[in-house]
Amino acid sequence: MKIRLLTSALLIMPFLALAQSKTTGSGATIAPARQMTQMDSLMVKQLFYSAMEAKVTENYSQAAEMFNRVLQMEPSNDAALYQLAELKVSKEDFTSAQGLLENAVAVNPNNKWYWLALTECYEKTNNAPKLEGAFKQLIRIDADDTDYRMDYARVLYYEKKYDDALNVYDQVVKIRQDRSGCC
Repeated sequence: MKIRLLTSALLIMPFLALAQSKTTGSGATIAPARQMTQMDSLMVKQLFYSAMEAKVTENYSQAAEMFNRVLQMEPSNDAALYQLAELKVSKEDFTSAQGLLENAVAVNPNNKWYWLALTECYEKTNNAPKLEGAFKQLIRIDADDTDYRMDYARVLYYEKKYDDALNVYDQVVKIRQDRSGCC
């Protein structure tokens, strides 16, 4: 039991840190609907921790209920939005997950894990224009990751934007050549 709690605590720490980050790309702070007191903040953290524990122990309905309660108290809690979206994805409810993830990236636009989860939803719902935009964001976040560019080029190709896809493939070749010192 102690090992399970320790494991849960270790899994939770990054999400608690994420939950505290409420800035937009411009650096503006997004405030919750009402000013949270220190007690409210502690309650949100404890509720989030309990929700993560329920999720880790595979009590998904209880986890979802608690993540929803976190969001009632703090609607801009991007970590809770992400965790609830993961539960929706596990039930193959990609449309609901997409809305939650879009809210999460609005709160924290620099979290690549949120964008990666969102690309999965866009792929599953066949939303190529939004998928294209999500890959642009991933490239913005991590310009050196050529996998994002390859996926972006694939989306452009399927949208019949052949010239754009070729330009992105050329960028990938250049980046990889620069890394290897070749040619």
